[in-house]
Amino acid sequence: MLTYKTNQQNIKRYLFYQVLSILCLILVLFVCHFAFPKYHILKPSSFWIIGIASFIGLIVELNRERVFEISFNHDRQEMIFTYKSHMFSKLKNYTLQYQIAKVEKNEDTSFIKWLKKPLTIYFYKNKTEVFEVSKKKDGFSGNVLNEIYKTCEQISLETKHT
Repeated sequence: MLTYKTNQQNIKRYLFYQVLSILCLILVLFVCHFAFPKYHILKPSSFWIIGIASFIGLIVELNRERVFEISFNHDRQEMIFTYKSHMFSKLKNYTLQYQIAKVEKNEDTSFIKWLKKPLTIYFYKNKTEVFEVSKKKDGFSGNVLNEIYKTCEQISLETKHT
Protein backbone atom coordinates (compact mmCIF):
# COMPACT_ATOMS: atom_id res chain seq x y z
CA MET A 1 0.00 0.00 0.00
CA LEU A 2 1.40 3.36 -1.09
CA THR A 3 0.31 6.43 0.92
CA TYR A 4 0.72 10.16 0.31
CA LYS A 5 -0.02 12.55 3.17
CA THR A 6 -0.54 16.28 3.13
CA ASN A 7 1.85 18.73 4.74
CA GLN A 8 -1.11 20.75 6.00
CA GLN A 9 -2.94 18.65 8.59
CA ASN A 10 -4.29 21.75 10.26
CA ILE A 11 -5.78 24.51 8.12
CA LYS A 12 -6.02 27.10 10.89
CA ARG A 13 -2.87 28.84 9.65
CA TYR A 14 -4.25 29.01 6.09
CA LEU A 15 -7.54 30.46 7.35
CA PHE A 16 -5.66 32.94 9.56
CA TYR A 17 -3.87 34.28 6.47
CA GLN A 18 -7.19 34.46 4.61
CA VAL A 19 -8.74 36.56 7.41
CA LEU A 20 -5.60 38.69 7.68
CA SER A 21 -5.65 39.47 3.95
CA ILE A 22 -9.36 40.42 4.14
CA LEU A 23 -8.70 42.71 7.09
CA CYS A 24 -5.73 44.33 5.31
CA LEU A 25 -7.90 45.03 2.27
CA ILE A 26 -10.62 46.62 4.40
CA LEU A 27 -8.01 48.62 6.35
CA VAL A 28 -6.44 50.00 3.16
CA LEU A 29 -9.84 51.01 1.83
CA PHE A 30 -10.75 52.55 5.18
CA VAL A 31 -7.51 54.58 5.31
CA CYS A 32 -7.96 55.75 1.68
CA HIS A 33 -11.53 56.78 2.45
CA PHE A 34 -10.53 58.97 5.39
CA ALA A 35 -7.20 60.17 4.00
CA PHE A 36 -8.86 61.58 0.87
CA PRO A 37 -12.37 62.59 2.02
CA LYS A 38 -13.04 65.01 -0.82
CA TYR A 39 -12.67 62.28 -3.47
CA HIS A 40 -15.34 60.02 -1.92
CA ILE A 41 -13.64 56.83 -3.06
CA LEU A 42 -16.10 54.68 -1.14
CA LYS A 43 -19.49 55.25 0.37
CA PRO A 44 -20.04 54.01 3.94
CA SER A 45 -22.31 51.25 2.62
CA SER A 46 -19.39 49.92 0.57
CA PHE A 47 -17.66 48.75 3.74
CA TRP A 48 -20.70 46.62 4.60
CA ILE A 49 -20.75 45.09 1.14
CA ILE A 50 -17.02 44.34 1.22
CA GLY A 51 -17.31 42.91 4.75
CA ILE A 52 -20.25 40.66 3.86
CA ALA A 53 -18.61 39.44 0.64
CA SER A 54 -15.41 38.67 2.56
CA PHE A 55 -17.34 36.82 5.26
CA ILE A 56 -19.13 34.73 2.63
CA GLY A 57 -15.77 33.92 1.02
CA LEU A 58 -14.44 32.77 4.39
CA ILE A 59 -17.49 30.55 4.95
CA VAL A 60 -16.97 29.00 1.50
CA GLU A 61 -13.32 28.26 2.40
CA LEU A 62 -14.41 26.62 5.67
CA ASN A 63 -16.83 24.34 3.82
CA ARG A 64 -14.47 23.10 1.08
CA GLU A 65 -13.56 19.43 1.02
CA ARG A 66 -9.93 18.93 1.97
CA VAL A 67 -8.02 15.73 1.24
CA PHE A 68 -5.48 14.78 3.90
CA GLU A 69 -4.27 11.43 2.59
CA ILE A 70 -4.37 9.38 -0.60
CA SER A 71 -3.58 5.67 -0.41
CA PHE A 72 -3.14 3.26 -3.31
CA ASN A 73 -4.00 -0.33 -2.39
CA HIS A 74 -2.68 -2.42 -5.27
CA ASP A 75 -3.94 -5.71 -3.81
CA ARG A 76 -7.58 -4.57 -3.70
CA GLN A 77 -7.24 -2.34 -6.82
CA GLU A 78 -8.50 0.81 -5.09
CA MET A 79 -7.58 4.33 -4.01
CA ILE A 80 -8.56 5.45 -0.53
CA PHE A 81 -9.02 9.17 0.14
CA THR A 82 -9.03 10.45 3.71
CA TYR A 83 -10.78 13.82 3.77
CA LYS A 84 -12.91 16.28 5.70
CA SER A 85 -16.11 17.55 4.12
CA HIS A 86 -15.79 20.82 6.06
CA MET A 87 -13.50 22.23 8.74
CA PHE A 88 -15.50 20.98 11.73
CA SER A 89 -16.25 17.46 10.48
CA LYS A 90 -14.46 14.25 11.36
CA LEU A 91 -12.08 12.54 8.97
CA LYS A 92 -13.89 10.36 6.43
CA ASN A 93 -12.71 7.75 3.95
CA TYR A 94 -13.79 7.38 0.33
CA THR A 95 -12.82 4.40 -1.81
CA LEU A 96 -12.43 4.64 -5.57
CA GLN A 97 -11.90 1.47 -7.61
CA TYR A 98 -9.16 1.51 -10.26
CA GLN A 99 -11.52 0.17 -12.95
CA ILE A 100 -13.84 3.21 -12.84
CA ALA A 101 -11.29 5.87 -11.85
CA LYS A 102 -10.07 8.62 -14.15
CA VAL A 103 -7.41 11.20 -13.34
CA GLU A 104 -6.78 14.62 -14.86
CA LYS A 105 -3.75 16.80 -14.17
CA ASN A 106 -4.10 20.53 -14.75
CA GLU A 107 -0.89 22.54 -14.74
CA ASP A 108 -1.33 26.23 -15.52
CA THR A 109 1.40 27.76 -17.62
CA SER A 110 0.36 31.42 -17.31
CA PHE A 111 3.27 33.85 -17.49
CA ILE A 112 1.73 36.14 -14.85
CA LYS A 113 2.65 34.50 -11.55
CA TRP A 114 -0.26 35.75 -9.41
CA LEU A 115 -2.78 34.63 -12.05
CA LYS A 116 -1.41 31.09 -12.17
CA LYS A 117 -3.61 28.33 -10.88
CA PRO A 118 -1.37 25.86 -9.05
CA LEU A 119 -0.92 22.25 -10.08
CA THR A 120 -4.25 20.51 -9.55
CA ILE A 121 -5.23 16.86 -9.88
CA TYR A 122 -8.87 15.91 -10.45
CA PHE A 123 -10.13 12.44 -9.60
CA TYR A 124 -13.24 11.18 -11.40
CA LYS A 125 -15.54 8.24 -10.85
CA ASN A 126 -16.60 7.50 -14.42
CA LYS A 127 -17.34 11.08 -15.55
CA THR A 128 -18.25 12.60 -12.19
CA GLU A 129 -15.61 14.61 -10.34
CA VAL A 130 -15.00 13.12 -6.91
CA PHE A 131 -12.04 15.13 -5.61
CA GLU A 132 -9.90 18.09 -6.58
CA VAL A 133 -6.47 18.01 -4.98
CA SER A 134 -4.16 21.05 -5.05
CA LYS A 135 -1.32 22.61 -3.13
CA LYS A 136 -3.24 25.67 -2.00
CA LYS A 137 -6.39 23.92 -0.83
CA ASP A 138 -5.05 20.61 0.47
CA GLY A 139 -1.40 21.33 1.26
CA PHE A 140 0.24 18.67 -0.92
CA SER A 141 3.57 19.88 -2.32
CA GLY A 142 4.11 20.08 -6.08
CA ASN A 143 6.50 17.13 -5.96
CA VAL A 144 3.99 14.97 -4.09
CA LEU A 145 1.23 15.90 -6.56
CA ASN A 146 3.50 14.89 -9.46
CA GLU A 147 4.31 11.60 -7.69
CA ILE A 148 0.58 10.92 -7.20
CA TYR A 149 -0.03 11.51 -10.90
CA LYS A 150 2.90 9.27 -11.89
CA THR A 151 1.56 6.55 -9.62
CA CYS A 152 -1.81 6.82 -11.37
CA GLU A 153 -0.08 6.47 -14.73
CA GLN A 154 1.92 3.44 -13.52
CA ILE A 155 -1.19 1.57 -12.39
CA SER A 156 -2.73 2.19 -15.82
CA LEU A 157 -5.52 4.51 -14.78
CA GLU A 158 -7.08 6.61 -17.52
CA THR A 159 -5.10 9.85 -17.27
CA LYS A 160 -5.30 13.22 -18.98
CA HIS A 161 -2.84 16.12 -18.82
CA THR A 162 -4.10 19.62 -19.61
